[in-house]
Formats: sequence, structure tokens, C-alpha cells
Amino acid sequence: MALSTTATHPCNVCREPTTLWCSRCHLAWYCSPEHLTGDWNSHRYECRPYQPSIPLQIDPSTMEASTAASFTAILFPCSSDSPQLIKVDCLARPQATGPCKWTPIAMPHVGGQREPGNVIVTRGVGGAPLRFPMQVFYRADFLNDGSPPNRSIIKLTGGQATHIWNGNVIALKFYGTRRQGYADATNGDLAALVAYFMEPTCT
Repeated sequence: MALSTTATHPCNVCREPTTLWCSRCHLAWYCSPEHLTGDWNSHRYECRPYQPSIPLQIDPSTMEASTAASFTAILFPCSSDSPQLIKVDCLARPQATGPCKWTPIAMPHVGGQREPGNVIVTRGVGGAPLRFPMQVFYRADFLNDGSPPNRSIIKLTGGQATHIWNGNVIALKFYGTRRQGYADATNGDLAALVAYFMEPTCT
């Protein structure tokens, strides 16, 4: 079971707005823990482990210097109460050994005069380890450049965020714990990010 911060899907049992989803498949939604538990006898026959979209695989020997791919990220806009799913371009560069290195082009989305700051989120709701860690990018100079408060983070956390977030913030999802590539983020990743914004050690 996982917690969602949105209510955009009807409950599998009663069709009411939902705040929970099956954390195994990310496809079944429920309005309460009781409905989630009670529906398992039926849902288990169609429940398949969630797999993120596979990032573009490139043969380094045939790759140009700056091959690009786009991945879905979550944008927390400073001008709106609601997060949005957007596409973020990433450049892939070959390494001498191992897979290529992906570099997100985050500045067009967060702005600022310097390269965006970033932090890696490895734990979700209740401190549970994330199978697919998240990388949060933010405006590096937001504390002194007059960036407005991030309305969507304020709304999602009920004003309880433990750190000030000004300007736009985006979050990309890693493809696995080795953090060698990216996968498409979904609204199902919001709960882990809200938990991060509210944890006492958030920086």
C-alpha cells in the first residue's frame, strides 16, 4: 500500500476519490486501507510488479558526443498549487567503461544564473527505501535572487515543509538504485517527494 497526495483515480471498490494505490503494481487505486485489503483476493490475479519505462540504451561506440533523450519529470511550480508532469531533456555522454552518463538539462525548468542544485532522495513514506530513487533539482540561488515561494510544495505539505523552497523545483526518477539512468516519473512518485519535503533533515 502507498499514499498519494492526489485524488485523480476512482477507488476500485466504490469509485470514490482515492488517496491510496497498490504499491506493487501502481495501477489499482483505493479510498481506504480497508478497501485496498478487501480487494486483494480479486486484485492479486491481475497484480504485476511495477516496472518503470526502460531508459534509452545507447552503444557508446556509435554514440555522438551529445545524444539526447527526454524523460518525464515532476515539476513543482512556484506559480501554481498543483504539480505537473513535464518532459526534461537529458544528454548522454559515453564513458570509458560501463554505461553512458546521463545529464539532465534542468536549468530551463528551474531558472537561475548558476547550475541548479540537486539532492538525491533515497527514502519514501515512513523512511522506507525507494527502489527507484528520486533526484530533486532546484534553483541554486533562490535564497537571494528574489524567487517567489513554491506554491505547489506549500500546498502539498500543508505549509509544513521543513525547508524553504522558492522558485520552480523538478524531480526525476532514477532507473534503479545504481543511479545510472533515468525512467519516467509518475504521479505515484509524489508521496515519496512530499515525505522528503516534510522530513526534519530536508536540505
